[in-house]
Amino acid sequence: MNFSGRAAIQPRVGVSVDSVSRNTGDRAIRIAVEQELSRRGIEPVLLNPLEPTDEELDAVIVGGGDLIRPRGDAFYERFRAPRGTILNAAGVWEDADELDYLRNYSYVSARSRAEVAILERHGINAHVLP
Repeated sequence: MNFSGRAAIQPRVGVSVDSVSRNTGDRAIRIAVEQELSRRGIEPVLLNPLEPTDEELDAVIVGGGDLIRPRGDAFYERFRAPRGTILNAAGVWEDADELDYLRNYSYVSARSRAEVAILERHGINAHVLP
């Protein structure tokens, strides 16, 4: 309860990760994000990258895996979330392009200094989060 006597409204946070690939890193980033949100009392909404979503969300965390690539791959286009809020420890390809949408994100991080440098060349303020 908050001070007004009403129950606090929990934000709805979507988690957009490569939940299709079976590699350990993709699984680990999903678990880490879900655990951190749960620790903060927020129930994560796992978004299926194979289906469009019409979820009403307050924020979207996009992250993990080699998600930031050149345009054109239909699967990876789904991770170019225009309403994303946080890019979390994503892999960035050297030839990634058309990254202007990331300027609207509240926080952008990549896995290495080299990947952050690629984002910065596109004018994106980014942080290293291995």
